Amino acid sequence: MAINYYGHFLLTHLLLPLLRAAGTPEMRSRVVNVSSCVNKIGEIDYSDVNRSKNYYPADAYNQSKLAQVLFAKHINLQFEMDEVPVQAHSLHPGVVNTDLFEHSSTNYVPWVRQLLFKNPEEGARTVVYAAIAPQLEGKGGTYLSNCRVMTCHRHWKNSVQCEKLFRFTCDTLGIKDFYGTGSSEL
Repeated sequence: MAINYYGHFLLTHLLLPLLRAAGTPEMRSRVVNVSSCVNKIGEIDYSDVNRSKNYYPADAYNQSKLAQVLFAKHINLQFEMDEVPVQAHSLHPGVVNTDLFEHSSTNYVPWVRQLLFKNPEEGARTVVYAAIAPQLEGKGGTYLSNCRVMTCHRHWKNSVQCEKLFRFTCDTLGIKDFYGTGSSEL
């Protein structure tokens, strides 16, 4: 969770004053979380969030990618309620031929990756789209894949689950005022 989620969360928190200042009602600043389609099979284990009791890399990865999606959805709802000129998106860039698969079974048949996976430029398209596409202006909280709005994990539409993760993360990282409003509310 540290690299794939907590780092994103903390960076967003630290950049929020600049994102607020840069956004306008006509052109909001954007937070873009690069997640993965595996968020759909992820589960947040609050009793062992670091999976120290039973570590399985795929489960840890799936959990962190779900966390990114729920985080983007939650902060976007808060930005809308507070009329903050920032919007948040999460996305699946596609299966990209990177060194993430270096030690996978696809190495035994290297042409499979070249044939079936996206190259890094193709993988970046949805990231760039989420960051700058005028079509997404005012439509934050979306989950994207192949530059299209897609469905997500069942908890994605559940604001209680999104808030539960948000509060858990703030507590874990010792963040008292995520939005920098000076209030005691996270």
